[in-house]
Amino acid sequence: MKPDTSTKGNARHVRRLIKAGYRILPQFVLMLARTGIVDPFARRKAILPRRPLTILAIRPAAQDRVVYTLRVATGKPYAERSAATLSVTYRTFWGRKIRWSEDAARHAFFADPIDEVTEQPAYFDVPQGAFWVVSTIQRHTDTRRIGVSGSLKPLACAALPQVTWEQALLSRDRLLLESALSKAQATCDRTAARQILARLLFLLQRRADRALLRHISDIDAVFKTVPTGNAVQSDTAGFTYDALLTTPFKNSMMLSRWLKSEAIALEAATDADTILLTAGPHLGLRLMAARYAEKAVQFDGDTQYDANGLDWITVADFEAVHALT
Repeated sequence: MKPDTSTKGNARHVRRLIKAGYRILPQFVLMLARTGIVDPFARRKAILPRRPLTILAIRPAAQDRVVYTLRVATGKPYAERSAATLSVTYRTFWGRKIRWSEDAARHAFFADPIDEVTEQPAYFDVPQGAFWVVSTIQRHTDTRRIGVSGSLKPLACAALPQVTWEQALLSRDRLLLESALSKAQATCDRTAARQILARLLFLLQRRADRALLRHISDIDAVFKTVPTGNAVQSDTAGFTYDALLTTPFKNSMMLSRWLKSEAIALEAATDADTILLTAGPHLGLRLMAARYAEKAVQFDGDTQYDANGLDWITVADFEAVHALT
């Protein structure tokens, strides 16, 4: 069977794949594969055919998450995004399809240049009641010729290795990167989190990762641009600022927008140049709002800051602002 040369220049890329050991699947293998019980890539390097291939397998026992590990290659000299897509559906023992989020049951693979092919894990959560797993792989377009090797049958997930976030950045392992992100959140390491999220966005392009990266970058920008020394300080505070004047800050809000709203409310509440900050809840946020309203501050009571319940913000952040007052 000759390579498909329907697109100009495509034959050259197919020849590169064949030279690297990838073979066009014979017709009898394709026929067996389309029964759903033969895995055509388990023992061979193969060129992915034009039509999708589907494999039926039993869910690994007592596993809430499964993994597929594939190697995907292109004859082109650069990596191709979304060259092949693996989608998964689940059925009960009796064959009834289980309704499941399409976004959670689809993974797009990069195709690596032949000399740089590495394993790419794809993870899928398994819904309750699933017995059969139906795995379908297909090319993104008819004009691409993609080589694939690795099993299309789901495997049980092994324990994640213990690595640093810098090591996780070198991988394409979503769970490894998400584990590193959780550790960065636990230590409030915004620098590490931004780099991990940038890597996740490059690999997966998920909206949630983009929103979190924007949120963390906004927090960084806020603390780096706190106004300093612009207010005229009076010996006597003209306003006691003992509670927030607007809706309390929530982690779902952009800190810069909330501070702008709170600062406007503070400016509307008093025209005094100096305000009195009392000890108590939200002291750090009240100090931030006062600085963004360009008010000088005096303190009444302990200046103990509390960042509990605030994601990606630490007591040290508030203390750094305090040092500017």
